[in-house]
Amino acid sequence: MITFQPGRHALRLRPAVGGALVELSLAVSRNSESKEPRPMQISATMRVSRVSHSNSRPLCKIEANNVITPHQQATEHIFVGFISDAQVRAVEELRLTGRLWITLDLNAIWVSPNPDASLNQRTSQLNFDVPSGEWIEELERVDAATHVELLIPITDNTKHAKAAHRIRTARDHLRQGENGAAVGEIRKPLDRIRRETRTRPVAQAALNKDRLIRDQDERWAVFIEALFDLLSGEAHDDPGTTEHFTWTRAEAAVLTATVAGLLARQAEAQPPAI
Repeated sequence: MITFQPGRHALRLRPAVGGALVELSLAVSRNSESKEPRPMQISATMRVSRVSHSNSRPLCKIEANNVITPHQQATEHIFVGFISDAQVRAVEELRLTGRLWITLDLNAIWVSPNPDASLNQRTSQLNFDVPSGEWIEELERVDAATHVELLIPITDNTKHAKAAHRIRTARDHLRQGENGAAVGEIRKPLDRIRRETRTRPVAQAALNKDRLIRDQDERWAVFIEALFDLLSGEAHDDPGTTEHFTWTRAEAAVLTATVAGLLARQAEAQPPAI
């Protein structure tokens, strides 16, 4: 009998072109030593789900780096597969804020020691979980979890650097399922942007105009002020209105991406000193 168990830190993600390498550490052993060792080629279909043994979805195929000869003493082996950036994001959406459950449909092939040297094959299944903290750590390694990838230039303007840090903090809140905290965090860099560009008086003047004759700067100002007004709902508990505001994951994600884009726009308009 061959036994498989997840390693101490079973899942690793490694950056790759267009995606990530999936590395699973599995301890392989047998119930007793064999007089005739049998090298095996072991692979598996990896499936993921939010709940153990429920609605798991195929993700990728993984294979051992080398032929494995199981012994009574358990030995850890690395199984490797590849997933795209889109799959990384899909797994994060599937997981939401909890642990990630992994199911492996294992397949072992070996050559029979009999004179006919026939191929033998056996299948089995292994199910285990990856705690939320471990998954987030691996996600940070490949940096592919954001729904919208934006390069935010960090110039010699320290105010931009601080704003970018707040956006990263908001992203971390999103990964922990803290939607309201994410919305509250991104309000702060947006407030700095609107004060730097003085959008409030521009927007107030623009609102007194026919919207069809507003110029581009006026329309940006109206947009930024409306966005700030929406985000401010998280910061206040006005009776009958903002006290009832709730934020879905999708809403918090799109608002975070929007503020990140506005910061990129602001940094581009204020290039570093040479």
